[in-house]
This record gives sequence, structure tokens and C-alpha cells, in this order.
Amino acid sequence: MDSSSGHRFSLELFVARCDRAFVLIIADGNKESLAAYHFSLIRQRDPARCFKAFLHNNWIGASIFAGIALDLLRQSGLG
Repeated sequence: MDSSSGHRFSLELFVARCDRAFVLIIADGNKESLAAYHFSLIRQRDPARCFKAFLHNNWIGASIFAGIALDLLRQSGLG
């Protein structure tokens, strides 16, 4: 196996994995965008904005939960 076929195999494996876990990848991107939003809130260290980020952090957990639940639903054939 030469180098180019090894890269092609890893790319095909990556694409197959992404197709299988597409919902999880979307949920992870949503989680990262929420974390960036929280960082923008707390960057100035303003107590009111820090408290707003604290109250809003449950959306990160909800995003992770929804991604896992939707992926399991999709894998079971119901979705």
C-alpha cells in the first residue's frame, strides 16, 4: 500500500464515519457555537453578563443530549 492509497482509505473512513454520525457532528458544532457565545459574554468579567452565561449554560447540555438522542433514533430506523 503506497502513501496515496493510505490517505484515500483514511479519507473514505472519515467520510463514512461523518455520514454515520452526521447528527452528532451538527450537535457538536452547535455546542461549540454556544461555548463561543458564552465566552463573548464573560470576556469583560461583568457580573451581570457572567450570570447570564451561567443561566444559559444548560443549553450546551441540551444540545449534547439532543444530538445523542437524535442519533440513536436515526440509528434505530425510527427517524
